[in-house]
Amino acid sequence: MAFKAMKVSEKSQHHNNVVLVTGGSSGIGLATAKKFSNSNYTVGIIGRSGYRLELALKELGPQCFGIEADLSRPEAPAIIKKEVQRRALKCSVLVNNAGIYLPKTFAETTHAEWEQILQTNLLGPVRLTHDLLSELQGGAVIINVASTAGLRPIAGMAAYATSKAALISMTQILALELASKKIRVHAVCPGVVDTPIHWNGQEPNKKEKEKLLEQWASWHPLQTYGKPEDVAWAIYQLAQTEAHWMTGVVLPVDGGINLT
Repeated sequence: MAFKAMKVSEKSQHHNNVVLVTGGSSGIGLATAKKFSNSNYTVGIIGRSGYRLELALKELGPQCFGIEADLSRPEAPAIIKKEVQRRALKCSVLVNNAGIYLPKTFAETTHAEWEQILQTNLLGPVRLTHDLLSELQGGAVIINVASTAGLRPIAGMAAYATSKAALISMTQILALELASKKIRVHAVCPGVVDTPIHWNGQEPNKKEKEKLLEQWASWHPLQTYGKPEDVAWAIYQLAQTEAHWMTGVVLPVDGGINLT
């Protein structure tokens, strides 16, 4: 797959406040990019589709840019790192958000599907974080978007839940290992959020979606499903300097579903 960087006005970039968001062209990633962009950060969004990146950039500030890259591919981190270096940027926040969802039991999940899930949801963040460590300045923050499915065993999503549980473990290990470098590492664990990850490119019609959203809401003690902005707010707060004495946080943003 070919990779390319999207165009942006480099004169308008705030070099000391650069945020990279994977899966940044839709859902939680785009909401997170908007949150930071609205607070005068330079935001780089990373996604597999150049077309969707172009659409997303129209919703963000002029200081934002995009990089087309498939995080399930081993070569993607090198492409992203090269683009960051070309722009002479230092990354202050890395949000590992890109992921795919597969609602299948262990027996139903094929070997190929296990590999696809782990390549995207776990090895993608592992490789990107590893390759960007040299670009992270002191005081930087890494935030991994995991899931409440990674906090406790849930039948029917074997590969997805396993990948998110491993991502949470990696988060806590990195929090210990990077503390001496003053790099903080957190994970947010969303409940059921209305994002494109559930639709696989085929969103149901309005009536079917309303029924599904009503069902999702009923699963949460607060009786509401999540919105991308809810998770983006939590990511933003964990990244602020006021939270400088916090690292290794595994934060449910889930309407209480993890308590049930």
